[in-house]
Amino acid sequence: MELTIDQFKQLLEAGQKTFSGIEVEEGSLRKYNLSGCIFVECSFALDFSKADLTESEWTGTMLCSAVFNRAKRYSIQFVGNYYHSVILEIKDLEKMI
Repeated sequence: MELTIDQFKQLLEAGQKTFSGIEVEEGSLRKYNLSGCIFVECSFALDFSKADLTESEWTGTMLCSAVFNRAKRYSIQFVGNYYHSVILEIKDLEKMI
């Protein structure tokens, strides 16, 4: 399901923490609190710079053009995510931060 950044923010602000199969192609979640969120088979081309990703879970998610500069990543689970056809590991995410 494709969402605009504004629709995605509305869901986050309403307290939704679990997302499966969503696609958000453009926008910024800079400094957003995404702690405890679960993302399964999503697709993001977003700016997550300085976002709080504490205890979030990312599984099978496509992260093309995603930016994670100085994001908080404590206790994050990062499994089977990818950039185009390259499988990403937690060490790849840490390089992006």
